[in-house]
Amino acid sequence: MVPQLGFGEALSLAFSRIGDMKGRSRRSEFWWTMLALFIAWILLGIIVAFISSILSSILCVALFCAFTPLMCRRMHDVGKGNGLVFAFMAVYVLSALCSIIAIATLPSFESMLLSGNIGGTSATFALLSTVLMVVYIILGIICIVFWAQDSQGPNQYGPSPKYPEGKPQYGPQQQ
Repeated sequence: MVPQLGFGEALSLAFSRIGDMKGRSRRSEFWWTMLALFIAWILLGIIVAFISSILSSILCVALFCAFTPLMCRRMHDVGKGNGLVFAFMAVYVLSALCSIIAIATLPSFESMLLSGNIGGTSATFALLSTVLMVVYIILGIICIVFWAQDSQGPNQYGPSPKYPEGKPQYGPQQQ
C-alpha cells in the first residue's frame, strides 16, 4: 500500500494532472486539493465581490470547473463514471449563470417603485438559480458519498494508485 499523500504532494500531483480526465486519484489527493480549492474559492469570492459580484461568480465557476478532471478521477477510483460529476458541474454552472442574469437584469429600486413591478426577469432567474442550487446540493451530497469511499482494486479505469498490488482482502484498512 502506498502511504497517504501530504498537502504539498497532493496539490503538486493534482496540478500536474489538471487537464487529465483519465486514470484515478486517491482520497488524499482529492481532499487536500478540495481544501485548497475551497479556501481559494472563499478568498476569491470575498476579494472580487467588492469589485463585482458578476466577476466573482464567473471566476468561482472557472476555478471550480478547472478541477472537474480531479473529481472525475476520484469517481474512477471508486469504479464510477463521469456522468454524476458532469451533472453536478452543469447544475452549478447553470445556477451561476442564472444568478448573473438575475443581477444583470435587476432594475433599480426607484424604477421598481414607480412601475410597481417587483417581479420580472430578475426575479424569475433568481428563483431558477435557487431551485438549481437545491439540486446542486443534493447532487453534491451524492458525490461526496462516492468521493469518500476507499479505493477499489484494479478496475476499468486502471490500477489502483493506493493498492498497486490489489486491495487487501481482510485486515485493518489504512488511508
